[in-house]
Amino acid sequence: PSLQSPVTRATSRIISREMRHFPMINSSLLDNLTSLNFTTQRKTTTDHQKMDSSFFWKFRPYALTSSAGTNTNIYTSPSSRQKLLTHYEEDNQRAIREGVKILPSSKSSKLRTLQWNINNFCHNRHTHSTSDIIREGIIQTILDANADVLILNEYCSYVQDLKLLSFEKDIADLGYHVVECGTVDFPTALATRLEVKELREVRLSYDRSALVVQVRSNSGSRELVWVIGTHLNHFSGERRHNEMMVLMNKLKQTMGDDLGTNERIVLAGDLNQQRSHDYAQDGEWRKICSGMDFRHSCHDDGVANVLTDQGFTCAWDSTLPCYKSTLSRSILTNNDSAENNEGTTTIVTTNWETSHPPATHWSGTIVDYSYGCNVSPVAVSISPCGWSDHRMTVCDWTW
Repeated sequence: PSLQSPVTRATSRIISREMRHFPMINSSLLDNLTSLNFTTQRKTTTDHQKMDSSFFWKFRPYALTSSAGTNTNIYTSPSSRQKLLTHYEEDNQRAIREGVKILPSSKSSKLRTLQWNINNFCHNRHTHSTSDIIREGIIQTILDANADVLILNEYCSYVQDLKLLSFEKDIADLGYHVVECGTVDFPTALATRLEVKELREVRLSYDRSALVVQVRSNSGSRELVWVIGTHLNHFSGERRHNEMMVLMNKLKQTMGDDLGTNERIVLAGDLNQQRSHDYAQDGEWRKICSGMDFRHSCHDDGVANVLTDQGFTCAWDSTLPCYKSTLSRSILTNNDSAENNEGTTTIVTTNWETSHPPATHWSGTIVDYSYGCNVSPVAVSISPCGWSDHRMTVCDWTW
């Protein structure tokens, strides 16, 4: 049955009061907030004869292309943060104008995960300033994604308890319950509509942790799968590497030394490191590296290699041009799962048509990732909604 979202009840009261503080938020987002009537059932591709091409990102981040062919590099500018935030907001607005959306859930999906650093419900340019309209926008964007499991980074560092209680009540009305929230300075929260079999928090360092939860999928045989949410250190590559090693060692203690043969696992979070193969090498990656050098940051913290060595594959990698011989991108149709000539490949659908994934971070780069072990991505989406300084990522998985 239809369910009127709690967003509707509150939003009409606050838009006129709050909008003056958020001139960069596109009006179409607010139009969506004021007229909601959704169902709590997961929509799949069987509801759609064919996806309109407007669903897809068709451009690269402005921060990576704005100074192409010149000697100017925004990443080494003293005022780079404000410029990059402006480009991030402009990219969001352009994508929304062009109709970019999260893809409906694939009919072959057994699990849909949502990962999002929500920046403590704060506005991009005011780190400690929260607003009801930000919270309501986040709720609607989560609702639109229709995920089974939510991984929310920077959940409550600066947010008053009252705001958290209000948020948790609202998403409870949508069928989610927050099963765990980290107890560190940079906490991750994990919420789900699924049956929870086991959960724990793994301390990675003095201010970072990972949430580990085992859920029962809604697929026909209701198989068990582990979902892990984490947020690694934002300053030190060495610390990020050590934090991931702590997590892998803890998982081995629980699940056995060979994770690649024993368990189905999805790991998602803000890993705070760019990877070279997510960018065009001749211009984009060189520009990003010069910014890393300017900040005295490492080009590679080794976390991606740690995960690969333990049998994990990044969902983004299944969509890159170098993988097209085995895993192909396609426009979503009723038949969104197919085999290649050898009969072994599942098509991976994305909501972008560019050669590399869109940015997930205000810097115009990717720092948010979803990895799978003994599971395969079916569809991957990156949202243009600008309610945080990170973009939401959504993945459909099968096995």
